[in-house]
Amino acid sequence: MRKYFPFFLLLYFSLEAVSTNQPKVSHHQKVVPNYTGSLFSSDFSNTAPGVWITQGYFLYSYDYGNYTSKFKISKSKEGTHVINPQFLVETGITSFLDIEVIGQGFYREKNDKNSLQWGDTTLILGTPLYVNHHKPFYVRLTLNEIFPTGKVDQLDPTVDGIDQTSAGSFQTQVFLNFGSVINYFSYHPIRWRMNLAYGYAAPVKIKGTSAYGGGPNTRAKVYPGSTLLGLFSPEIVFTKNWIFTFDLSYQHTFQGSYKSSTNSNLNVKATDLVTFSPAIEYGISPKGGIILGGWFSLLGKRTTAFTSVVLSGYYAF
Repeated sequence: MRKYFPFFLLLYFSLEAVSTNQPKVSHHQKVVPNYTGSLFSSDFSNTAPGVWITQGYFLYSYDYGNYTSKFKISKSKEGTHVINPQFLVETGITSFLDIEVIGQGFYREKNDKNSLQWGDTTLILGTPLYVNHHKPFYVRLTLNEIFPTGKVDQLDPTVDGIDQTSAGSFQTQVFLNFGSVINYFSYHPIRWRMNLAYGYAAPVKIKGTSAYGGGPNTRAKVYPGSTLLGLFSPEIVFTKNWIFTFDLSYQHTFQGSYKSSTNSNLNVKATDLVTFSPAIEYGISPKGGIILGGWFSLLGKRTTAFTSVVLSGYYAF
């Protein structure tokens, strides 16, 4: 964590400067913040019917190595530069159902080779399970379906896997999204979110070199392991417009299996990943805002080690 210390130091003094330059608020006057939400947490409330939300993401990542089976980092001689733009649209259908669609693309560069590919597409349906405005406390259920619109197999063996952008499987994820607002300090409320999820990945047939390894002659049917995800995200209000937040997440993927007619050795082992993503929200108005932050792998097992910068903006109408 020492290598991130200058970032947090700069963040602290920036927030301190912003806070001291804002108008003073009476202890009896509540602040109504312009939240944007953290970078990756799922919301605990539905979008109202007739309201449309559009949000864009720009992620730049540097993959500098891989975590071994003993949670140690094996650094790569040449890292991979990744640009991952994403765009989502969300709207309410009824008072108890909303819908969201997310599309994305990938540009990767490594060893003077590059690849531009479309990624997977996600459809999300959400419904509230529990709403208490007085406490307050909220629980929301979302059903996420990931469509494998990215590239999973028949990869170019000369570009070292950078053209892979998908697991190739239809994935169904069930999320329970919890949230509340702590108003102990009326002028500095803290909103928090917690997401718990289980994901099932359908079997996928692969040909050639794929996300699971293999070679040009590989023919196999892969049964990916299911996943568990936990995420916690507080939003700490400094002023009406300026908010500090972070996402702390853990994901475990169980070991999968495969059947191969070519005696290929494929990688379907269990993985673990812990990530941290601090960010600053600037809520321009209740209808829109921007968020800038980082995204880092902290600990992992058989996964990629990376560091990222993330910029996002949204508008509701």
